[in-house]
Amino acid sequence: MPFTEKELSDMIEHLDYELWMLAETAELLSIQTPGVVENALIDSFVIHGRSVREFLFEGDKSTKRDRIHAWDYVPDWARLRSKTGGRESALLDEFRTNAHRYVAHLLNGRRLKLQWSIEDIRDDLLKFARIFADSLYTERGWTVTVPSDFRAAGPGETICLVQSTSSTTSPASVMKPYYLDVSNIVNPDDPSDEPER
Repeated sequence: MPFTEKELSDMIEHLDYELWMLAETAELLSIQTPGVVENALIDSFVIHGRSVREFLFEGDKSTKRDRIHAWDYVPDWARLRSKTGGRESALLDEFRTNAHRYVAHLLNGRRLKLQWSIEDIRDDLLKFARIFADSLYTERGWTVTVPSDFRAAGPGETICLVQSTSSTTSPASVMKPYYLDVSNIVNPDDPSDEPER
């Protein structure tokens, strides 16, 4: 059974959140030193990236019907995506496999450390998210917030993040900027990196 307009409208806020978390964890990984915080950020990036990838590239009429996909919003999504060169890249295909094998499931043959191409994965996913956002606006007049303009912060700098808040005037959420002072980020695995008292 297809989703109702209200169900689809309500899920836009969740898609905004997935895209926001994908972008922000990638941004924070560019300034984080190795350790438990970096591992948590990688796990978060992979889980949110996996959700965005499944939304954009998976889903046909035979899949579980509690999962919403891009074609639920834009029925001609596969054609529109491929018309713009939108085939899933080898990088995203490898990302799907690695996300299942190294983060989502505890499988035999799992490596302790895996090198993730964070920025390339983020950029690939957000490229297709922008194609979807344009198609969604054309199809329904609805908006999705797709983050852009990434830059790693240096020591003592402040980076702008966006915070999702619910909007009663449109089916999409409104993204509000807030700022994170990265000059005080501490590596809990490094005893010499203690906060000043």
